[in-house]
Formats: sequence, C-alpha cells, structure tokens
Amino acid sequence: MKKSLNKDKYLSDIIDNKRIIFSEEDFLKAVELISEDIKLKYDLKNKKIGLLGIARGALPLLTAVSHYLDIRNVSIIQIQMTNTDKIKDYGDTRFINKMIEDDVTDFILLEDIVSHGRCSNFAINYLKEQGKNIVSVYSLVMNDYFMDMNYDIDTDVNYVYLINDNQWVHFVWEKDYNNLRGK
Repeated sequence: MKKSLNKDKYLSDIIDNKRIIFSEEDFLKAVELISEDIKLKYDLKNKKIGLLGIARGALPLLTAVSHYLDIRNVSIIQIQMTNTDKIKDYGDTRFINKMIEDDVTDFILLEDIVSHGRCSNFAINYLKEQGKNIVSVYSLVMNDYFMDMNYDIDTDVNYVYLINDNQWVHFVWEKDYNNLRGK
C-alpha cells in the first residue's frame, strides 16, 4: 500500500514546471513525519529491526531519522542507477557496496526518491537473498508514476511529497541547489 504522510503532498517551490526545490524546511518536516510514523508502527527497542539507507541519496535522511529516533546502528547499501548527476541519466541498476548489521533481520528502507522503484526493488531483492526482510519503505519523494507499480514483495511505501514523471527534485544538499536559489 502506498501512503502519503503529508496532507500537503506536493512541493510548492517549482522552477519552470519541471525543477523542484527541496528546501531545508521541506527536509526537516519530512524527517519529523517519517520518524513519528516509524515510532508509531515499530517496536524500536527490538534489536532485530533496523534502519537501512540507500547511498548516496538517502544518507541525509538516514542520518536525520537515526538521530531523531536515537538509533545509533544503521545500515547502508550503495546502489547506482544513474551514470552522472545529470537529470534522468539512468543506466543499469548495479550493486556497489554494503554495510549491513548482521543481527538485524527486518529493515525499514529509507529512500530520497522512489521514481520507478528500481533501486529500492534491487535492495529488497538483495536483502531477501541474504535472508533479511524489508518491512516498509519510506521516501522523501515519490513519483506519481510509481502509484500503479509494485515491488517484487508486498510492502508499504510511505512518502512525504509527490512529483510527476516530468519533474526533477533538487535537494538542499546538492551542489547545484544554491545556483537554483539564486545564491
């Protein structure tokens, strides 16, 4: 099931109907919404449940949510789908590296954007091969294109903001962010 955690699910800072500015304020709101939802749904004292971020894009979210929830042990999987930082420069999805907690069996997967689901589905299948589970996916942004698609397993997808397939998000931590803001 796909669920918006935000009643105002569209980002408002749009340049030329295509480029979306994802500000620090947007990020902090998303971190709070995601963290509070995780606190409601999961027993975080259970050491078998952990946070997993997909590098590179989800590392700021993983760090912020882990601090908010006071979870010190986090896991990372690095998957690459884009060839450069250019807009929609998609290539083949490929595994790069991992740092996954051995004792954790059930992961909450954190993503920056679920656009077509290829990276997160790759991570889900990789972890499944390792005998581990994804109990839920949380994303800062989801492409409305993915609304009618599903992962290879049945899992909830929780997102804060929605974009369409013609839009591209520029996050506050990206190198071109200040140029777009005119700073």
